[in-house]
Amino acid sequence: MSKKMNKKWLVVANLIICLSMTGFSQEKGKNTFAWLNAGLGYSSLGSLGAVGSLNIQYKRILFALRGTANTERLFEGDELLDLGLLIGYVSRSPKMIVSVSTGVARVTGSYYFNEPAGFFGGHREPTSPVLGIPLDVQIIARLGRYIGLGAYIYANINSEKNFFGIAASIVAMGGYPD
Repeated sequence: MSKKMNKKWLVVANLIICLSMTGFSQEKGKNTFAWLNAGLGYSSLGSLGAVGSLNIQYKRILFALRGTANTERLFEGDELLDLGLLIGYVSRSPKMIVSVSTGVARVTGSYYFNEPAGFFGGHREPTSPVLGIPLDVQIIARLGRYIGLGAYIYANINSEKNFFGIAASIVAMGGYPD
């Protein structure tokens, strides 16, 4: 299969998962809920991955603004960043939040070249911005009304360089409904 065909099937599979995910009871009485998520972890580029998101749930639909930063090696490797708008499915129970989402993102970054280019050695060349398809899964355990801990799994499919990551995250919630 071609790369374009693989991307189409991945998007279709992600949408099916978003629409069919069940298993948690939805809280009654509060249709809107928001949280901030910030995490650090591993990136498929080979080193540090960071993710941050603003998430707004309306009924079972998730709207998110997400950014990621991914490095090959700290200070010397390639760097890829994305900033995306995502939509997906969210479900909450009294102790957990689980969400799956996808959307559209702008991917930028830079490639590091080790050839000497001045006093300090290597140099960076920026990539041209491209559109990507961001994917993410958030699994959050509630620790209190306003805070939680989570696992954040993210990916971006794009024409520059695909990447994924997993991060442990701290979550600030807008007053979790009891």
